[in-house]
Amino acid sequence: MAFLAATAIGVAAPLNSALPAATISHITDYSITLSGLSLAKASFRTEIAGKDFQIQGQFRTTGLARLFRKVEGTANVSGKLKGDNFIPENYRSDYVAGTAHKVYQVSFAGGGVKSFQAEPPLNPPQNWVPITPADIARAVDPLSGLILPADANPCAGTIPVFDGEARTDFQLTDKGVKTYRNDREKLEAHVCGLKIGLKAGYRKGKSDMEYVAKLKDMEIWFAKSPVADVYAPVRILVPTGFGSVEIAATRFGA
Repeated sequence: MAFLAATAIGVAAPLNSALPAATISHITDYSITLSGLSLAKASFRTEIAGKDFQIQGQFRTTGLARLFRKVEGTANVSGKLKGDNFIPENYRSDYVAGTAHKVYQVSFAGGGVKSFQAEPPLNPPQNWVPITPADIARAVDPLSGLILPADANPCAGTIPVFDGEARTDFQLTDKGVKTYRNDREKLEAHVCGLKIGLKAGYRKGKSDMEYVAKLKDMEIWFAKSPVADVYAPVRILVPTGFGSVEIAATRFGA
C-alpha cells in the first residue's frame, strides 16, 4: 500500500542548495518496531524558506526485516505556506519493495489534486475501486498532510489523504494529552485515536487495506515543533496480530 511506504519516509537527504541561508530546518528521525523488534529506520527533513517549504527523506528496512524483504525509497513534497498551513504543490514517492519498483507523482492546485501518475502505470483489476474527481477534490499528500497548525487541536478532524494510488481518510479523535519521552527529548503530545477510512484507489477484498481499515485501536501522537509553529507526529501505534507496530521519534527538532 503506497501511502504506508510514504508515511514511513526516512533518513534525511540534502535539500536544494539554492534555498536562502535563513531557512528554518526541522528534522525528525524515527525507529519502526514490532513488539520491540527493529523493522525500519525513518526520518523527515522539513525546510521552510519564507513562504516556500520542502520535505524530503528516505526510508529503509533494518535487521531481520531486511533479510526477509528489502524495502527502501525516497519521497518529497514541496509547496507554499498559507499562514501556518502547508499547501502542497508537487509530491513524489519512489520506492523498491522486493523486486517491485514504483514511482508515484501528484500535482496539486486549487486545494486539491490537479493530476497524478504512476510508473509502471496502474493496471487495475476487476474489483478495483476507481478514483473519481470528487474523491481527490480536497485531498492532500501523506507527508505535508500530517503537519498541522499549532493554533488548533490536531485531533479534531479528518485528513483526506491521496498518495498517487490510494485515497484514504485519516479520521482523528481526541484522547487527551500525554508526555512523550525519548533519549533526547521530553515533549507534551496530543494523543489522537486514528481510524483509516477507505475511499478509492484500492482492490476491494484486498486483505491488507481492509485489515487496516477495520482497526479500532490505532493512535497518532502530535507534538509542537521547537522551530516552527506546527504540530508533527512523534508516535504512531498500529496493533497487529503479532503485536503493535510502533513508529517512534528518536529525534524531534533542529
